[in-house]
Amino acid sequence: MITSQITAFDFKELDSDPVLQRTAILLLSELLWSDLTKGTYSRTLIVFDEVWRFFAQSKSFLEEMYRTLRKYRAGIVSITQNLADYGDEAFAKMIFTNSFTKIFLQNGAAAEFLKETFDLPNTDIARALSVTSKKPVYSEFFALSPTMSQVFRLYPTPEFYQLANTENVSTRKDLN
Repeated sequence: MITSQITAFDFKELDSDPVLQRTAILLLSELLWSDLTKGTYSRTLIVFDEVWRFFAQSKSFLEEMYRTLRKYRAGIVSITQNLADYGDEAFAKMIFTNSFTKIFLQNGAAAEFLKETFDLPNTDIARALSVTSKKPVYSEFFALSPTMSQVFRLYPTPEFYQLANTENVSTRKDLN
């Protein structure tokens, strides 16, 4: 079923059927673990967008992935608009502890959550909360790793901004 080094799955249409969603996630996880243990690909990156959708259905599977993927030369990225989506404090701390790099966008979390979950110094919390954007001119993000903490500012070209912009998706013209 996974026949390419790059494969994407969209589970949005499965929201109305939790049993089908859980079955699809379990099947995909079995295929993924099989590829990883066989060493099918030299490197693997797994990306979960809107990660909150998966935590309700597959928390134990995701926890295992975060804890063990490195030994299979694989990485995992999870994307969400709110850090509270990671759920209880113990689960969130486990994910963040096993994540080398963390990137925070504007309005990503409250100061108290950053303090409790990441045990960040006040200077890093202030930087994380300071990120802003001026559409379509620039967007900022705060990046945190064991060796650095920094606010970055991106200046997109008009073409890249239109491609990356998710607002009014149904009314924008196709770029092709």
